[in-house]
Amino acid sequence: MASARTEIEGLGATVIGVGPKSPSQAARLVADGYPYPLFLDPDCNLGTAIGVGGQSLARYLFNLRAWSRWLWAFLTNRRQGKITGHYSNLPGTAVVDAWGEAHWVHRGTGLGDHPPIHRILHHLSPRND
Repeated sequence: MASARTEIEGLGATVIGVGPKSPSQAARLVADGYPYPLFLDPDCNLGTAIGVGGQSLARYLFNLRAWSRWLWAFLTNRRQGKITGHYSNLPGTAVVDAWGEAHWVHRGTGLGDHPPIHRILHHLSPRND
């Protein structure tokens, strides 16, 4: 998302990062130049509100897509950081308006399951309202 900052802001939007628990992870992202505000949500209230759920231990262990993403990240020298919440937390991405209404939500199915930036930009575009 940081690499698409100009395009996102050109559409009149901004990114807000929300994570489950780790102040140290948020501080590291800020120190590394992450350009957006970061908030911690230890009770996962936001994820619950937008319908981003959790996963069972069996799904976590046997999610082949998640393991293949992990392997690809490992092979391309992009490492998964420490899991800072609980293994059952799933990622999500939402386009939310100024009044708090979610217009589009990507509900991840495993760690690292994030939509491509072109898909997010498509949902931010005014002609897609």
